[in-house]
Amino acid sequence: MVDEKINNENQETDNVSSFGYATFFSTITKGFFLGIGTYMMFEISKVDTYISVIIGALTSIITIAILYFIKRHSESKDIIDLNKSLFGNVIGTILNIILCIALLVLIILILQNITQFVKILYMPDTQINYIRILFLIPIAYAANKSIGIIGRISQIVFFVNFVMLFISLIGLIPKINMDNLLPVLKDGVNPTLRSGFIYFILYSFPLLLLTIIPNYKIKSSKHSKLKVVIIFLYVTFVMFTRIIMSILVLGQEVIDVYRFPEYMVLKMSTLFGIIERMEDTLAMQYHSDVLMFCIFAMYFIMTFIRKKIKNQKAIKTIPYVISIFIFIVLNILFKESMVAYEFTEKYIISIIIVGIFAPMIITLIGTIARALKTKMLNLKSAI
Repeated sequence: MVDEKINNENQETDNVSSFGYATFFSTITKGFFLGIGTYMMFEISKVDTYISVIIGALTSIITIAILYFIKRHSESKDIIDLNKSLFGNVIGTILNIILCIALLVLIILILQNITQFVKILYMPDTQINYIRILFLIPIAYAANKSIGIIGRISQIVFFVNFVMLFISLIGLIPKINMDNLLPVLKDGVNPTLRSGFIYFILYSFPLLLLTIIPNYKIKSSKHSKLKVVIIFLYVTFVMFTRIIMSILVLGQEVIDVYRFPEYMVLKMSTLFGIIERMEDTLAMQYHSDVLMFCIFAMYFIMTFIRKKIKNQKAIKTIPYVISIFIFIVLNILFKESMVAYEFTEKYIISIIIVGIFAPMIITLIGTIARALKTKMLNLKSAI
């Protein structure tokens, strides 16, 4: 009786609620934009960047459709097992390794970005390795947990960020200058479309990582899809307001000076003129976004490793081993922040397309082929 109760509790923690699953659409998608996405987009489309967010959000529906098609025809397998089922052990493993390597590289890049952000704005006299360790420890610890626990962390982050967002918006309303939006489409449509493509890539690729959660681990309800739709619209609103507020409050000339304009905007936020200097508290939403993406990406990698290593004690140490590897790579490759910035801006889109989208498209093609084959066999048996 006691053993049955323990098993039920373990199963409960290993499952993610439909709302927890929906919050992943928010919490793992926004981490790339601080100092990466917005900076790249502002450089290209200037004050029209807010239009690019709308374009990018609309095209992201394609990624969501890919995600749901794969999950619908996954036979309740995660992406690791699905690739092996579709393409065999060798090709399936190669696809999985490509995904894991790409995610590892992206974790390294985003950690370099956030640690530079913290060092520049909070701890200029602190050794950067100390800041890196402060991020790596919770990432490694949380990645060792079940998807149910990570889902609960995601819900907490979602609600905290929700509150922080609206506090910051209320505090910034008096600082808005509508003239900063002019002129509209000064450089034509092409820069806005290019910027929209960057948004589409950087925002939507984390959604494909949700294929690591098999369907049987998601506790569905009759409103599951509605929750996803609502949170997708909410995230679009968040990204839109982050960017348009940067433009409305700072203006293009000031945005060009700063690498983190979203944070500079928060410095001007006050709550009803009573509470000032809230930027450090409000910036928690940026830190938690980065942490959630890194935790989920590490969990993805850990899921692949767990299927290869059967020793449970060894598995528990793997996230910390990976964290040490990340720490070493950061020290070897990115001693200077400008090198990291240049590398990220030059290669991040290519890394995501080759390392994430390409393997997922191959999985999609394999899934479509198998679905068609199954449908044909069913038709033949019916005849």
